[in-house]
Amino acid sequence: VSDDWLEALRSSARPDPWTHGFAIVLRETREVIGTFGFKGPPTASGTAEIAYAIVPARENQGFATEAVALGSRFALGQGVAKLVAHTMPERNASGRVLEKSGFHKVGVVEDPDIGPAWSWERAKAE
Repeated sequence: VSDDWLEALRSSARPDPWTHGFAIVLRETREVIGTFGFKGPPTASGTAEIAYAIVPARENQGFATEAVALGSRFALGQGVAKLVAHTMPERNASGRVLEKSGFHKVGVVEDPDIGPAWSWERAKAE
């Protein structure tokens, strides 16, 4: 986590889901096992990009799928018209999570964090 992000969190009057995202916490143990968030607030046209991660020890247990489903429901309920996500340009677990969550692969883009990436979208009606 960058120092700039930590300072923005400290100086916030209250947490903002579009900036700070959500921790993924196991109910039973209260262990933080991942994060789900947005790469900023929705655009003027109503598009928001999602990002998520699960600690390796908890991968392949459905937690990412549940987080993406709940995070997508939250965003679409807040008036977002379209959600976007980027994955490495190969078949992998992240792509399967997005497919299970109603996203469709729409092409290849240059992502500033990972380079060439598959772009995925989910519109509100889906």
